[in-house]
Amino acid sequence: MFEHICLTNRTCIIRFDIQKVNTLFGMPELGDYSYKVFDITEASGISEFYKKFGYTDFSTQEKVEKQYEEGNVFHGIVLSNRVVAGLWIHEGIVDIKAPSFEALKKKHKQRVKFSDDTIYSSHNLVDKEFRGNHLYSRLLISVINSYRDKKINYIIITGENNQKMINSSIKYLGQIIGFATTTRLIRFIWIHSQKLFYPGEYWTNI
Repeated sequence: MFEHICLTNRTCIIRFDIQKVNTLFGMPELGDYSYKVFDITEASGISEFYKKFGYTDFSTQEKVEKQYEEGNVFHGIVLSNRVVAGLWIHEGIVDIKAPSFEALKKKHKQRVKFSDDTIYSSHNLVDKEFRGNHLYSRLLISVINSYRDKKINYIIITGENNQKMINSSIKYLGQIIGFATTTRLIRFIWIHSQKLFYPGEYWTNI
């Protein structure tokens, strides 16, 4: 007789108050790296970046172009014309596929509507070859600076279960406002479900 085994994974939901973050404090220099807001004509470079790590949502140029057609924008750190770190910014209604990096390949999702003054960051990734160079901090602060004058007050990030990324976020006044959970029930098959806590002020589940 099979036993039911329930596994639950919790990851942080982090909020940044864009207007209050002191981006000059401890900001790592970019050096040979450069920050860039990509457009749809650069879809192939974005797809190559994600394909290297097995993220199927962005594995082809066509899939990346579809993201742009839906109003999403890719922000990246570049070294010698190569994307070495990046994230996506979304506004309005977003289908959040999973609350953790481990589950990004799953097809389960939750639809969320963000407030007009709030943007959502997803698929935050740093190339393994370049970790340890403060690229996540550099990218995060560059994105915050780029939205200061655009009537955007908050950035919401889910899926943070990497302690170094969480520490970087808190260093720049990111606040943990809740948790996303993934629950998997094992018997013969995996059953995946998720719930985003702390809706209301920044988003509503729809």
